[in-house]
Amino acid sequence: MYSQVFTETFSYLGDRIQGYLNGSESNELLDRAIKQTTSLNPLFTPFMQRSALLAISRHFLNKKILDGWLKEYSCKIKERTESVAVIMAGNLPLVGFHDLLAGVASGCRVTIKSSSKDPFLIKAIVNMLIETDEYWGSRISFSDRPPVNADMVIATGSHSSAAFFESYYSKLPKIVRGTRFSFAVITGEESEEQIERLSQDVFLYYGMGCRSVSTLFIPFGYNINSLAERLGRFSNLGDNPYYMDSYRYQRAIATMSGEEFADGGSFILRKNISPPPPLSVVSVVEYKGIGEVDDYLRNNFDSVQCAVNFESSGKRISFGESQFPAIDEYADGVNTLEFILRNC
Repeated sequence: MYSQVFTETFSYLGDRIQGYLNGSESNELLDRAIKQTTSLNPLFTPFMQRSALLAISRHFLNKKILDGWLKEYSCKIKERTESVAVIMAGNLPLVGFHDLLAGVASGCRVTIKSSSKDPFLIKAIVNMLIETDEYWGSRISFSDRPPVNADMVIATGSHSSAAFFESYYSKLPKIVRGTRFSFAVITGEESEEQIERLSQDVFLYYGMGCRSVSTLFIPFGYNINSLAERLGRFSNLGDNPYYMDSYRYQRAIATMSGEEFADGGSFILRKNISPPPPLSVVSVVEYKGIGEVDDYLRNNFDSVQCAVNFESSGKRISFGESQFPAIDEYADGVNTLEFILRNC
């Protein structure tokens, strides 16, 4: 019964979000939240927020997808008294939504500590759920500080905040995530369509996510100026003053350092920058053989979130797919739903 209520309500939520995005349904909650978020955080533009809403509605909030996701756990899904604290990061709009989804799907209560950079959109979505069924108002709550009365914790942030959460919740079952980055491999034979799709991996959300490609592996001797020009055709980043301030600053730093870089007009490519690079910078690493990329991944496995256009753990993420994980493509490779059910 619980599983049925969950899938019906959350798939209806997905329908409402898609209706809002395609203009067939108005929604004051989302209108207000998007406006408030942009005022608070200029990098969370309406376009970036709508992109995040589209991703979760398409890839998570679909009845067929939800039913398929829960099928393996059907005998374990039920209403529970246990509570999960979900502490959300603020590098992307709605970046913690999947953790909320997993917590509620398990049947647990969920207490959300949203990021100060992204407090409005997640509350609007929860309020949409409660509008549909008041039951969810008793299952999902918010806290202004890291919750203390929880049975387990899922926390995401920087390396420093991860260390804090490890200590703060030392006695509780937990998933704690720190900083990660993603890379893509370029062979030199990419079509314009593939480069355009790669630009989405690199530039969507201004490259601030752990699934954003911030390092490009290129064949030794590959012309990075040509690559910057090709990527620059699809960047669409120049309309954000905050981002462009970072770009101009990083370009000035690179110029004064005398190091080789390529200017894409709203970003720069620099060689061998430690990941993740600063805002508006994409790191470039040359390779002579694909074995060097294998070695890099092996040596940095715990820091890499996605490897695009490269075989990793029996899986290959194609250009344009890194920012749109499937519902069972878990952050850091840790199955959050299984973790919650195991600790109930």
